[in-house]
Amino acid sequence: MIMCGYRRMAALATAGLLLAACASPNIVVGSWKDKDYHHKVTKVLVIGLSKSATRRRSFEDTLVARFHQRGIEAVPSFRLVPLLDPLDKEGAKEEVRTAIQGKGFDAVLVSHLISVDKRTSYTPPTSHIEYGVYRNIMTAYSIVYTPGYLEHDTIVSLETNLYDTRSEKLVWSMTSHSFNPADAMDVIKPLSRNIIHDLSVQGLI
Repeated sequence: MIMCGYRRMAALATAGLLLAACASPNIVVGSWKDKDYHHKVTKVLVIGLSKSATRRRSFEDTLVARFHQRGIEAVPSFRLVPLLDPLDKEGAKEEVRTAIQGKGFDAVLVSHLISVDKRTSYTPPTSHIEYGVYRNIMTAYSIVYTPGYLEHDTIVSLETNLYDTRSEKLVWSMTSHSFNPADAMDVIKPLSRNIIHDLSVQGLI
């Protein structure tokens, strides 16, 4: 029998590369805007709630830079509230309120982790017959067998909220998932792009 799997393997490899190139490590799964809120953000405080000071600064600096690209004044919270405790919600809220008072902020954006889920899925083995032609005279076939395998995925769920500083009401919210991030920047960079994109689509910037 003549083995005819080479073309199939090449096609699968090419498809895999294309999927990898097109895949987004951060996907928006939900977005909401207060339909009665019609203001555009002009100056925003960016807060990344995290136990890690390094991750907090990385997120805030990255998102602030994206706001600046849109011509919007933005300030990372670590400059005004260096020791913001993500676990002390009421205390943190009061610290932020005091820090921004009289400084012209019209919005506060807060991003925080919801959960980290680890999931395992199993793909069972498959087999099928592939036919080929040998010198256009005789038809040969081979049985192509693909063994079963396990896939382990890590899904990082995040929520980002925008608050109006005058009313302190929530005016916009976005939930997103990051899949199998290799490091913090694998989450931060695409997340910051999605935040700016959704705020723009919602007419807030």
